[in-house]
Amino acid sequence: MQRTERCVRCGERLGWIAGIRGFGVRARAHDRRCAARHGSDHAASSDPTDPGQLQVCILERQNDSTMELSMPAKATVRQVKKRIARERIPRTAPKRIKLLLFGRALCDDEVLTDLLPSLTCSATLDLVCLPCSVTTIASGETRRQHVTCTLLLAGSRSVGKTSILRRFLDNSFAECSTPTLGVDIRSKMLLVDEEVSVKLNVWDSEGRQRSYSGATADTASLYRRAAAVVLCFDVADSGSFDEVPYFLDTCSQLCCQGTIMCLAGNKVDKNGLRQISEEWESAFAKEARLPYFEMFAQSGHGVEAMFHETIRLLVDRHA
Repeated sequence: MQRTERCVRCGERLGWIAGIRGFGVRARAHDRRCAARHGSDHAASSDPTDPGQLQVCILERQNDSTMELSMPAKATVRQVKKRIARERIPRTAPKRIKLLLFGRALCDDEVLTDLLPSLTCSATLDLVCLPCSVTTIASGETRRQHVTCTLLLAGSRSVGKTSILRRFLDNSFAECSTPTLGVDIRSKMLLVDEEVSVKLNVWDSEGRQRSYSGATADTASLYRRAAAVVLCFDVADSGSFDEVPYFLDTCSQLCCQGTIMCLAGNKVDKNGLRQISEEWESAFAKEARLPYFEMFAQSGHGVEAMFHETIRLLVDRHA
C-alpha cells in the first residue's frame, strides 16, 4: 500500500512503502536536497518564529517530564499523537495517548490553530498515557468516543471464570467445561451511551499459579496489557479464596499504573455449601481497596452488573 507524507519545511511529498518511510532512506535523501535549497540543515530549519510552525510543549505529569515538538500550525491532534508515539520512550501506541488543554480532552480531528487562536507560536498540552485505547471524534457539536480496552479474568482453577465469560458474552452455561490452557480471548461491543462505545476484549486466563519472577513473557504480557483485572474465587471453596492474595500480588508486580482491579465471588447461590461468609469477603475487599461483586454464572445473577460497573470505572477514569 502506497502512502505519502509531506515535508514540514517545503511541502514536498515523502514516499511511504508498506507503512515504512523507505526505512529512512527517502527521508535522508530529501533532507540533503532540502538543506541544499535553503542553505541550512533541514532538521534545524524549523524556525519557531515561522508563522507556519507551532512550538508544542508536552507535559507528562505522571513522570514529571516534558517534550518540545515543532508542529505545523495546521496539524491535527491525531498527528501530534503520532509524533509523540514515535519520540516518546518507552514507545506508546497513539490510541493510548490522551492530550488535554486546560483540563479538556482533545478530539483526534481538532486542528491546533482552531484550539489556540490567540497563541501563534507556542502551546502547552498535558499528556496522559492510558492502559486502554481511546479514539475521540468531533463532528460539529457532538463528540464520539470509541474505547477499546482489555479485561483479564484471573483466579485459581475451577472457580468458574470460563462460565462467567460465557454467560456475559453468549448468555449460556455449560455444566461441564474443559480447563482453559493458556488464555481464551473473546470480545464484545457495548454502547455505553450516545457518545461512548466500548469494545471490550475479555481474556480468560488459566488458573495455574506462576511466580511473577519466573513468569513467561506471555503470562507477564497478560497483566501488563490489561486495563482491568477481575480476581475470581469460589465462595464454596475456601482454598480458592486463600489464593487471592497471590494473584493480587502478581497484579501489583506486573500490571501498569492505573489498572483497575476488582474482586468477584462466584457460585453464591450454593448456600448450603458456602465456606466463606459475605462479611469476611467484604472486609477483605475493603482492606485491599477493591470493588467487590457476587455472582452465580449458572443463573446469570450479578454477571452483567459486574462487567457493566467495571466498564463504567474504565470509561470514567480513562475516556
